Amino acid sequence: MLSALCSVALNQRDTVASSQTREKIGTEFSILMLDSRIGIQMHIALLNRDEISHVGGDAVQLRGYQKALRRLGHDADYLSAGSHDLRRYHEAWLFHVNFPWCSCHYRTARTWDLPIRLFPIYYPKSHGMPAETMVFLYAKAIYPLSEVEKLEMLTELDLPLSVASKMRVIPNGVDRNIFFDRGVERKYVMSAGRYETYKGHYRVAQAASALGLPFLIVGAVWDHELHDQCRALCGPDSLVLDNVTQDELAVLYSQARVYVCASTSERNNLAILEAAACGATVINSSENRGNAWLSAPTVDPTNQAELKAAIQRAWGNPISYSTEVKSWDDVVREILA
Repeated sequence: MLSALCSVALNQRDTVASSQTREKIGTEFSILMLDSRIGIQMHIALLNRDEISHVGGDAVQLRGYQKALRRLGHDADYLSAGSHDLRRYHEAWLFHVNFPWCSCHYRTARTWDLPIRLFPIYYPKSHGMPAETMVFLYAKAIYPLSEVEKLEMLTELDLPLSVASKMRVIPNGVDRNIFFDRGVERKYVMSAGRYETYKGHYRVAQAASALGLPFLIVGAVWDHELHDQCRALCGPDSLVLDNVTQDELAVLYSQARVYVCASTSERNNLAILEAAACGATVINSSENRGNAWLSAPTVDPTNQAELKAAIQRAWGNPISYSTEVKSWDDVVREILA
């Protein structure tokens, strides 16, 4: 289906080529005149997957960029894979290089001669999802979330030095209007995210329960059996919740004494940044490569003894990492600098 949509985009290029040439000057002049009246600096197309299936970290990242771009005076539209008329845009921002929709978006952007900024959220070859190297070669700039991700791409894809010179590591941010320390009592060990085995909710609940500490697990229920397993470990002060709003989630983070990311396969974990921004003492997974820059301690998420020891230390010696987390506005300013 995606390849068919890409073909439509390429055919559209040929169909409109002559009219595009005639209209180009007039269209650009009209856009510039409109922009000058309403104060818009750039029109940016944010190109990613369809969000209907689920809102993951990539979607939160894109929406964070979108809101920040608009606050900073730019026009930013989210577009899913398909055939789009992109003539009004000045740039295309592409997300998630390992997936078919990125290749489709790349071809659409090339159809309209748009400069591309690439946000790869790269999965290594061990995940079995190849990345199209042509996107890296054409992109004007590439933004890995960490030095680890950058090294993986350069090593595994055998990219030339010209590509390496275009890479700038810029970690994710959070919405600081929602995620901030509310100065309330901190009561429990917390883990947040979809109920999927690799996310590590059960491992966190198991460790906290063994230490006699209250815990809170919250997220969208994809795996009902896992949800029930976590609930079975609940003591009188522990709680297992389904999905909540972002505002509710921020309040829950602010009451967490310790937040644990115990994921075994993570590229772009935003929950740990949101928890840190809310003042929780955070523990990171050694497999959470996208947030490897965070100075919080890391643990092997599959080692229960290591996990329990880290939680016990963090519970007895709370440390805030809030100042290490940027806002989305800060991140976007850095991208455009």
